[in-house]
Amino acid sequence: MSGQREVIESISTELASVSLAEDRIIEIRFIHEYEVQPTHIATLQKAMRTLGDGNILQKVLVVPGRYGGISKEARDRDMFDFPNRPVDFSVAIVSTQLHQRLLGSMYFKLNPKKYRFKFFKSEEEARNWLLND
Repeated sequence: MSGQREVIESISTELASVSLAEDRIIEIRFIHEYEVQPTHIATLQKAMRTLGDGNILQKVLVVPGRYGGISKEARDRDMFDFPNRPVDFSVAIVSTQLHQRLLGSMYFKLNPKKYRFKFFKSEEEARNWLLND
């Protein structure tokens, strides 16, 4: 799979750029340093709905920043908890940092989700999983 993807549309928020590519994957690419608050979750959800023409697309690629965090209040909300979310909704989270993958895996085990998710070391692996699994 080529690393080049044509971006159809992109929305910039305070914390991330949210893009829709030709493969119909929504990509959320966070800035280098951030702390997610509940208002940020609402903004990111709105961007995802906008890119999906009012619908929630089924495949999301998340690329966290190197020094990101999430507030207690934001942890109590699920960024991907949408009404009418597709049954086959999937989230691929890319992290080259082992500690981020370990903490993320622990969080998801303690807070089960009603959608598929998986951590990856590279964006290419994550995209392949979203497109082929």
